Amino acid sequence: MTTIRIPEEKDVISDDRAFRWFFHFHSEAEQGRQTHGHFHIYVGPQYFGEPASQKPSHIIAVELDSDGDLDGFFVPNSWTTDEHMRAADELKAPLLCFMTVKNSPSRLLDLWLAALTTFFSAEISELISRRDLFLNNMSASSRAAYLSDRQIDRICEWKV
Repeated sequence: MTTIRIPEEKDVISDDRAFRWFFHFHSEAEQGRQTHGHFHIYVGPQYFGEPASQKPSHIIAVELDSDGDLDGFFVPNSWTTDEHMRAADELKAPLLCFMTVKNSPSRLLDLWLAALTTFFSAEISELISRRDLFLNNMSASSRAAYLSDRQIDRICEWKV
């Protein structure tokens, strides 16, 4: 399976390093799902006043269908995001102020992603809260096993 990532080698990152995103798809596996790929949106530790050495936290994945239209949102399993997982309540504020680079070739995509996260903030917040509820109903050992299970790439999703 080939993964195609845009930007290829690094994320689009805000000037204050508080937010980042990238787009990718898995050529054959994603096409089999009738999707075109997805954006991963993160908030960095700087947003929370924490050291830059800490890993960023994944807010949400924005999925596109095979025509490039919005298909929905999903919360990936943490093994896919290599993140510092935060509670849903901590992610609600950054969700509403997501924005990256103001003067770059990605400006239109930045605006589109910011508009999506704002417009669908209630649905995204609910989805992240469902993730927390689901995981918090597990024992610590079951949760650790679930989050590292490479057979499970999504915790929950919401389709448009």
